[in-house]
Amino acid sequence: MSAMTLTQLRYLCALAKTGSYTVAAEECGVSESVVHRAVASLGKACGIRLFERTPAGIRLTAAGTAIHEYATQISSLVDLADHALLREKGLLSGSLAIGAGTAALLHLLPEVLAPWLVEHPHVRVSISEGRTSSLEQLMLNGRLDLMFAYGNKWSEQLQRQQIFVDSLVVVSTPEHRFARYKAVSLRELSQERLILMQKGTLARLETEQIEAQYGVQFTSAVEVERFETARTLCRAGAGLAIIPRTTVSEDIDNKQMCVLNVESFPRSRPYFVLYRGGAILTPEISSFLAVVQRWALERSSRILPV
Repeated sequence: MSAMTLTQLRYLCALAKTGSYTVAAEECGVSESVVHRAVASLGKACGIRLFERTPAGIRLTAAGTAIHEYATQISSLVDLADHALLREKGLLSGSLAIGAGTAALLHLLPEVLAPWLVEHPHVRVSISEGRTSSLEQLMLNGRLDLMFAYGNKWSEQLQRQQIFVDSLVVVSTPEHRFARYKAVSLRELSQERLILMQKGTLARLETEQIEAQYGVQFTSAVEVERFETARTLCRAGAGLAIIPRTTVSEDIDNKQMCVLNVESFPRSRPYFVLYRGGAILTPEISSFLAVVQRWALERSSRILPV
């Protein structure tokens, strides 16, 4: 039997995991034809059929499963050897799984993550975007190392550090009549068609709390899932938006949007970085947390353990 190569084994593992040549190729950063040729060559060298096609996709044959078990062990051992060599050189080489909402992805992570990756190019970073509740569940299941989110109610299994305080504001285009008002009452705001977040989101819960507290009922022109969508629609004149200031800070600076002086606004939104309490922090997590803390301190934000 011809010698196997590590590359062939890695492509075998990727195809076994994804069940798709296309997805496996994307995961490995090569073309689909490269994965095809490598797996076919490996099967020919072994003299066996490694995969079979099913209605659900590509799956391992019985013989392929046996080879895959060894391929997984070999790949893991090679990765461990690589990490050991990098550690000997004083370099980080593990992984870091981060969860974040849209606001953090657009306004926090680029400033924090980019320079950290330059300093630690061997760390494998994955980012999951989603709603806070979904990210929290991923944290508790051990699939995320850190998450960035707004809110005050978290599982007791999570520790948090406040990194900055955002504010929820009401914005409009400069052409809207409210942009000329010195003050806008909630009653006046309730008569406008608003761009609101979808029900169940934290931002929507905040607006519902305002409605209950002040006895008003907001009318939605459209409900959206992402703040960026609300920003785009508002800037196009589709309605007023209730949105975090960080999301529209550039538009405000460029005078494309205005923050309205609305009764009970702005509303404070503390932002946190969260991680599992009691868990041993890897060097990668500890290093990145330190960078996040420095980022917060440079912007005169206090880090408050809670």
